[in-house]
Amino acid sequence: MPAVGCFPALSNEGAREFEFINGHEKITAGTSDFLYIPKGTRHAFKNISQNTARLLVFYTPAGPESFFLTHGETDRAPEPWPEEKFNELVDILGAHNMVLLPSDHDWD
Repeated sequence: MPAVGCFPALSNEGAREFEFINGHEKITAGTSDFLYIPKGTRHAFKNISQNTARLLVFYTPAGPESFFLTHGETDRAPEPWPEEKFNELVDILGAHNMVLLPSDHDWD
């Protein structure tokens, strides 16, 4: 089981799994798993199952969630953001003390 902390994967039925990058480590997590990602640690995640899945994310101290509340899409299933969208968000992310890092070969 992954380390205790945050990012539990939630599901109602069927297999749901996410792959996480936590620093230099890759972790696969599923329903009821909990991951801890320390502040300032490079991280990313993606749904690797065929099913729609959700994450419950806790931020302590609070703050970064305001970025997702303002810029997230809730009216439909999210699509991967194209590079142009990431480029538009660099300054906005900085205002939330978030840094977008290069992703070359992260998911290889």
